[in-house]
Amino acid sequence: MRVDPYSGQPSLISAVDRFDDGAIDLNIWDSPVESGDLEITEPGGELKIATTGATAGIAYIQSRFRWGKYAIIEVKLKVEDGEAAGDGERCEASLNLWKETNVYLKWGAFRDTSETVNSSAYLRYNDGTGEVAVNCSGTVLDNAYHTFKLVIFESAVELYYDSTYITALGFNELINYVCRLEAGNQSSGDTIDIRFDDFKIYNSADPFGTDLTGVESDLTSILADTTTLLGRLSADRAGYLDYLANGTYGLSALNTDLDTLLTRLTSARAGYIDYLANATYGLSALNTDLDAIITSLAGGNVSQGTGTLTLTNTNAVALEFTTASYGSVFELTFIADTSKATTGFEARAAADTIMTVEIYKKIESAYPTLPQDIWAIQKTTTNTRNIDINVVKCGEDTKVVLQLDKNPSANVEIPYRWIVRRLKT
Repeated sequence: MRVDPYSGQPSLISAVDRFDDGAIDLNIWDSPVESGDLEITEPGGELKIATTGATAGIAYIQSRFRWGKYAIIEVKLKVEDGEAAGDGERCEASLNLWKETNVYLKWGAFRDTSETVNSSAYLRYNDGTGEVAVNCSGTVLDNAYHTFKLVIFESAVELYYDSTYITALGFNELINYVCRLEAGNQSSGDTIDIRFDDFKIYNSADPFGTDLTGVESDLTSILADTTTLLGRLSADRAGYLDYLANGTYGLSALNTDLDTLLTRLTSARAGYIDYLANATYGLSALNTDLDAIITSLAGGNVSQGTGTLTLTNTNAVALEFTTASYGSVFELTFIADTSKATTGFEARAAADTIMTVEIYKKIESAYPTLPQDIWAIQKTTTNTRNIDINVVKCGEDTKVVLQLDKNPSANVEIPYRWIVRRLKT
């Protein structure tokens, strides 16, 4: 698994929840957060957030893990109850990418009677400078399912509503965020019943915006073109055979040219051998250059080693790579085997154990509170795997931290090897 240093998560991780098992999947979500008289349940293959009394509030479920750039996130949303003014002052429901109190992006449905807003596709976002609200739809709330999708790029977000592109929004702060499915009301007595289904998140957004529109894939058309080509070849075949016998361009002329070429190669061969023995350009010079490269490597520009990390309990264990050892700028590759047959993660970790791997790089001589990269691996009954981490251009000390969320039955041994390449500063 490769960690992208410019994203908040490992590449190609995905999460899908179709809400069809009757209970909140705690492998994907944290425990539900409910306020007022709102209740979160999972009946009949849907996630339901609905009022059970008169007290207003906001309720949501939040992803266990944080996400980053180059992701595709989508969910189906339906306003079962709360779409009409008679249902109360406000009804709101959204797919919310939440980083912190003043940094978020909410994409969903919104109705507020006093603000005279009734929108089936409503955007609210805050990049730390204050909330901005945009009505992206000319239609009001209804009782049908609609799909809300966000495509996260390096510094922008694309918004889609029912597979239709709506707009693109510049947003640099979307990294290290959680996904929330949330709904709420504003005043006592407001009635809402919101349903969510088919939540999906993939780390596979195309950073190049590849457009395949217009690519021909019609096999019938291809067959027709092939038939036309074969017909033309058959009609012209006799003429082609005549050209093969042509004295200037045909096979006999080609044979003459080949004889001439072979003669020239034979006469020049001795000269080529002389060049191989040349002190400046020949094999001896190449051998000298290879010796210089080997000497450079032996001088410490590239170093590597192996070891074993032992996880005895839920305490974090760290490996640190310092600039004092490897120079002011270096490149690190860390490869850990999590599947040692009898003493590794799969063999000794408790059932459903999650091993968290975090990458910290010092900034101005101090490690940050939050890791630059983080992901988790859960113990399974069939899968074994390695962890490959490429940390490019470590300008200061770097450490890799592994931690189990449950105590193992016995010490978990994680064999690893590291490779460090010094770079010119």
